[in-house]
Amino acid sequence: MSVVVSQRAERPTAPGASRLSLARLIGALNRNAYVGTFAVFLGAGIVTLNGRLISVALPDLRGALGFGVDEASWITTAYNMALMFIGPFSVYLGGLLGQRRVLLISAAIFTLCCVLLPFSPSLRVMLCLQVVSGLSSGTFYPLAMSYALPSLPFRFVIYAIGVYAMDIIGSTSLAPSLVAFCTEHLSWHWVFWLNVPVGLVLIPLALIAAGALVLPYVARG
Repeated sequence: MSVVVSQRAERPTAPGASRLSLARLIGALNRNAYVGTFAVFLGAGIVTLNGRLISVALPDLRGALGFGVDEASWITTAYNMALMFIGPFSVYLGGLLGQRRVLLISAAIFTLCCVLLPFSPSLRVMLCLQVVSGLSSGTFYPLAMSYALPSLPFRFVIYAIGVYAMDIIGSTSLAPSLVAFCTEHLSWHWVFWLNVPVGLVLIPLALIAAGALVLPYVARG
């Protein structure tokens, strides 16, 4: 009997069973509101960090790229204006298309813009990329709370608001140190490239964890 038991224990797991286990794990993550909340809060943090990085590094960007004071000021203005413009439409897009789709597409576009921005051949191209970056990342702020508040248990909502505030303040405080390190030891390019690793983490989280929520259907009449 012991021989039979040992042979069964040593029998390798079938490939179908491993795929089934992986599918169950992904399904569990997809239904996990805490993982989804982490994904949307990470998106909100990266938006704050990116805006603060550019603001702090603006004098270094002016010196490296040869822009004047008036010209360089449009770099931050283009991003912030696009960020504010897309805000009112973000919740509607999340309800229409699903928050996972909006977060995934926005994270991919934002990450691509961060990769391309240091290669901008002119100020106009950089401003266009900044506008696209602001429009894509501007969806993260509204989606963060519109996902977290209805998804988390009610007793954790107050803690989620506190974590959200800590996320924003922490990102703002971290930016000056990161800019100083990049300009001192690396180059001004990394002011934009610092967001790429976070974006690459955000994309699979949005794909797996942030479950799609839609607005409830209201019958007319």
